[in-house]
Amino acid sequence: YIFNGYYLGDTKYYNSDGTSAKKWDKTTNETLTAKWTSSAVKTPIPTRTGYHYMGWSTSKSGTGEIAGDYTPTQDITLYAIWQDNIKPSGTIVANPSNWTNGNVIITATGEDNGSGLKKLEILNEKGTVVASTINKTLSYTDTSEGIEQYTARITDNAGNQYTVSTTDYIDRV
Repeated sequence: YIFNGYYLGDTKYYNSDGTSAKKWDKTTNETLTAKWTSSAVKTPIPTRTGYHYMGWSTSKSGTGEIAGDYTPTQDITLYAIWQDNIKPSGTIVANPSNWTNGNVIITATGEDNGSGLKKLEILNEKGTVVASTINKTLSYTDTSEGIEQYTARITDNAGNQYTVSTTDYIDRV
C-alpha cells in the first residue's frame, strides 16, 4: 500500500510523510481516516494545545498501541493517545479572614478544563488531609485556637496537581 495521508471526511490534515497538510482547527476529539493505496503507513506526530502526544492506538482506550511505520492489513481507525498536561486551578478562603474568637470556615474550590477534576482536598499545616471530595467545592470548620495554615490540593484525572494556601486566626480568650 502507499499511504496518501490522514483525512477528516474529505479534508486532508496530514501528508503521507507525517507533516501537516492543514492546521488542526478542531477543539474536540476527532477520528482521522488513513487513506492509502499500497505499502506501509508513516504515522504522523500530531500536536494539541494542553496535551502531550503519547502515540497511536488501534482502540479509543489506548490499548493496541502502534509505533513507527504501520502496514495495515484491512481498513482500520487509529486513535491518537493524549495526556492532559494542564494543571487544575482553585481557591481557598478563610471566613472570617481576620482574628476571631469563633470558628473559621475554610472553603476550597477546584476546577480542571482538561481531563477533569479527580479530587479536592483541604490539608492542615502538618499535611494531614482534614476534608476531601470529588466535587468542585469543599468546606471545613476549624475549631482550633491560634494561627493555622490550610492548603487546598486540587488533582485532575491525569495526575496534575495545584495547591493554594490560606491562614486563619482564632483567639478564644
